[in-house]
Amino acid sequence: MNQDIEQFDDDFFGEERVVTREPPKFDDSTFDRRNDPSPLLHQFKLNLLNAYEQEETRRTPDGDVFTVKVIKPIPKTKPKANKQGIEELMRYMRSIINRHLVQANISDNNEFNRRMEAISKDCTIHFVNNRRSWGITHADTDILISNAVNMFDLFLTRALYNKEREGYSEGFKEVTSKGNNPEKKKGGGIASIANWFSR
Repeated sequence: MNQDIEQFDDDFFGEERVVTREPPKFDDSTFDRRNDPSPLLHQFKLNLLNAYEQEETRRTPDGDVFTVKVIKPIPKTKPKANKQGIEELMRYMRSIINRHLVQANISDNNEFNRRMEAISKDCTIHFVNNRRSWGITHADTDILISNAVNMFDLFLTRALYNKEREGYSEGFKEVTSKGNNPEKKKGGGIASIANWFSR
């Protein structure tokens, strides 16, 4: 059985995130902006919680007004998993949905399909084996597996044909001086990324 929603209040619901609406800064890292998986993971967590975010206004002691996003439960629903399940599911999702794996190089569709088949099998086995300890119903298990695999699929297509890294090639131009001493223009710092998907 899923835990009652009240048991999640202190851990998940009522969390406030300050909303800031500022124009992009010229020194913002394109790499960081494009490869931050936090919004995807946050939406998956809201789905686990059967929750939504609502913007509310707050006022400081000085009278300044600001906006926050508050996580609230969907009425007449319960989280799809217990506290342990939500924490372990999110840890599993972060092991694949992260800014390192998206920088991998998958050479063709056949290789991508083989890797996705392996991920799908691993995800299914992992979710089914832990379903009871996570407090997930049979029906929700199927839905969560489908949602997770679909998210993995769409996210990791960015690694096909090395296209994601090619987008940053402009930051790695090489210039040769008269003394044949190459000078490398500073780029986005992706030289040391994890290459779990690389050949």
